[in-house]
Amino acid sequence: MSAEENLQMGAYLPRARHQQRESFDRVYGLFPRLYERRSVVAKRLSGGEQQMLAIGRALVALPRLLILDEPSLGLAPTVIEQVAKAVSRIAADGVPILLCEQNAMMALFLSDYLYVMEQGQISLEGRPDELRKNPEVARAYLGG
Repeated sequence: MSAEENLQMGAYLPRARHQQRESFDRVYGLFPRLYERRSVVAKRLSGGEQQMLAIGRALVALPRLLILDEPSLGLAPTVIEQVAKAVSRIAADGVPILLCEQNAMMALFLSDYLYVMEQGQISLEGRPDELRKNPEVARAYLGG
């Protein structure tokens, strides 16, 4: 299936089908590269483009909560920046996001509240500004 056909799969709910064109415009606004590559078979997209497509397909479904698991995993730094900006815009548009991310800088930049897990246990929690000041967080996750 093409990238655009994959996006169409996200509009499986009736309310999403009625807003499909607006949703496509939104996704293509967030990820202009997807618009350029909309006719390409999805498996031929780069890893970053596939991640953008996965997020886009989820958005087309008009979620009440967007859950993202490691959206930066394996991506080039420039693509991570594009994805982070898009996630920030999605949140600013009012879509609540649950983000699970090992990229500490990205998580600190995007989140309103964080939980730090170590070996399956929550070891710290707080607002980003509080955690940035925490010497343990700085040492373990921020290279300081």
